[in-house]
Amino acid sequence: MSTITVRNTNDSGPGSLRNAVAIANPGDTINFAVSGTITLLSPININKTITISGPGPTISGSTTRIFTISGATTTVTLNNLTFQNGNDNTGEGGGAILNNGATLTVVRCTFLTNKSTTSGGAIANKVSGTVTITNNSMFTGNTANFGGAIGNFSGTVNITNNTMFIGNSATAGNGGAIANDDLVNITNSTFSQNTASVEGGAISNDGTLIVVRSTFSNNSAQIGGAVSNFGSGTVSITNSTFTGNIAFNIGGAIANRNSGAVNVTNSTFTGNTANVGGAITNQDLGAVNITNSTFTGNAANFGGAIGNFSGTVNITNSTFSNNRALIGNGGAITNDGTLIVVRSTFTNNSAPNGVGGAIANTGAATITRSTFTGNTATSGGAIANFNNGTATLTRNTFTDNSEPQVTGV
Repeated sequence: MSTITVRNTNDSGPGSLRNAVAIANPGDTINFAVSGTITLLSPININKTITISGPGPTISGSTTRIFTISGATTTVTLNNLTFQNGNDNTGEGGGAILNNGATLTVVRCTFLTNKSTTSGGAIANKVSGTVTITNNSMFTGNTANFGGAIGNFSGTVNITNNTMFIGNSATAGNGGAIANDDLVNITNSTFSQNTASVEGGAISNDGTLIVVRSTFSNNSAQIGGAVSNFGSGTVSITNSTFTGNIAFNIGGAIANRNSGAVNVTNSTFTGNTANVGGAITNQDLGAVNITNSTFTGNAANFGGAIGNFSGTVNITNSTFSNNRALIGNGGAITNDGTLIVVRSTFTNNSAPNGVGGAIANTGAATITRSTFTGNTATSGGAIANFNNGTATLTRNTFTDNSEPQVTGV
């Protein structure tokens, strides 16, 4: 194994990055003795195991993708590099990097204003490839129709250690930062100000998505301001925070549709907004399970924190406070499906122009050992059951809710 040094910013020829990749042997490392910007006229193809390590010049595509990486036995590590203005217009995806079946590790790298006409403005992962992104990597201002920063369509993407996604956009579809059809694992990462024209301001998922100790703030979309899960996708969210996300239609923070499943544990939802379901909307045959989580100050026209339609929502040991249904029913929750609430607390939620200050039910609701305090509505300050809904209440406590505190039960 040897080290090859890039000594100029030329597109090709001796001393260039392209030449260094071409002459490298498997296991070699490429570094830089030059600054500035390398502007490539065509992609650099990598099909061998190498490490490319900065600091060094910004690597720019301008009119082309930057790297195409391929090969099931290829392992590539990119360390402390900046990729800017990569441009995929081939329809394959990956404005900066297309990973076709290889193993790619990205360490402390920055991706700026890369774009694709299809998917993965910065990175597209395909053909069962594996991508690991870590150690303060950043994705900013990348765009694609689907997956403004990353499109994962066959393979695994692992994101960890303070990776940041800021201001990425899905301009004609889903997943402002990430669009996932396979497996994405996210830990200790930040998603802020990402946008999608349709679904998933930060992430759209119809594969498997696992999120741990991460933060979503001020993302926006029509459906699922931060996260949209659909098809038969599964989402697990643990110890995470959703703040100020906006859905112009449903699910200010999270939208779950079709037969998708979402599990939320030890997480916090604050100040998210939507037309329906200020924090979470669940519909069709979807299932949402919420445990040990907090919903504060979320708002929607209907279902200040949660809107459930046809699907199933299970809530255990969770807290709802100061959520608001602005023009309709369900200050905290509006339910037209199956709702099960156990050992949870509802405080100061309101539906000033509707019924059910805490919960409005027209479906099937079972509420057990929960506490309702200071909730308000035009009727059913705590709970309003109507339109042939069924509500089973067992060992709950009602204090200082507007009268009548419970209706239709």
